[in-house]
Amino acid sequence: MEKFSYGNKEPIAALATPLGESALALVRTSGGGNLSGKDSGGESGEGGQSALELLARVFSRPLKLLSCPGNRVIHGWIVDQDVKIDEVMVSVYRAPKSYTGEDGADISCHGGIAAVKAVMSALKKAGFREALPGEFSFRAFMNGKLDLTRSESVMELVSAKSNKAREQAVRRLTGALENEIKAIKAAIVEVLAGAEIYLD
Repeated sequence: MEKFSYGNKEPIAALATPLGESALALVRTSGGGNLSGKDSGGESGEGGQSALELLARVFSRPLKLLSCPGNRVIHGWIVDQDVKIDEVMVSVYRAPKSYTGEDGADISCHGGIAAVKAVMSALKKAGFREALPGEFSFRAFMNGKLDLTRSESVMELVSAKSNKAREQAVRRLTGALENEIKAIKAAIVEVLAGAEIYLD
């Protein structure tokens, strides 16, 4: 059985909503391709083929997807060898202006169990691997999109059972704890600088 690590930049995909019967489901993809901070318009860079290039293999409008700017939504079908699997809306994200800092896309598909499994199967055939638990947030942290306090607050927000827990997680996610730590660090540096001047 092949083992994957959190440190690589391979294109990954995972269901971001619970597997069950619902109107819609969301499958998130990210990885590979352009990590240089340029809006590449589909050109691959470090990390091999990007998530968008792999997704284009199973999307009914591949050229439209590859040329689509970041932060846009396009309509089409997930296909498997020209057989339509599901009608979807794809939200396109370009590095570095994405959650993970990598090229990626969120696929909004129908929420039936069979539909979601078929979409995931098509993505795996295209070359994606299934994301490890928390791997999207880990990549966001490694690419400088989230600090450690914000990375931890994502899971806290997802698992919050009360309004108070939600409020605390949102506070950390918006950078309140990070700002407090920075203020303490700045005060310590100032005290150390004053001590060094006194000793000199």
